[in-house]
Amino acid sequence: MEITVTRAAHEDVDRLVEMYLALEPEQTARKPVWALTDGLDETFHQSFVNAIDAPESWVFVGKIDGSIVGMIWATIEPMLARANGSRIGRIRIVFTEEEARGVGVGHEMLEA
Repeated sequence: MEITVTRAAHEDVDRLVEMYLALEPEQTARKPVWALTDGLDETFHQSFVNAIDAPESWVFVGKIDGSIVGMIWATIEPMLARANGSRIGRIRIVFTEEEARGVGVGHEMLEA
């Protein structure tokens, strides 16, 4: 089994949306307002295109033997005004398909 992590490309967006549709109910079960406060807005497809194209935004896909089984989206964002212009890295989304959990895909995506 080979685990690899690569930057997401526009060709990956349909697969990212598929995984997001599995992620959203999991997160909403933990935090009922998640989809309304932390999830994606707009159309999910366009949200991922925007995330891939945005500066200071990194979307990676985790693969096992070449098949995408996970995703991570990280950004650099301003902190609250009282932080005097400081910025912070934020993991916006991290997800690994249930069948691929526990084998290191998530760890490798976080390392990327």
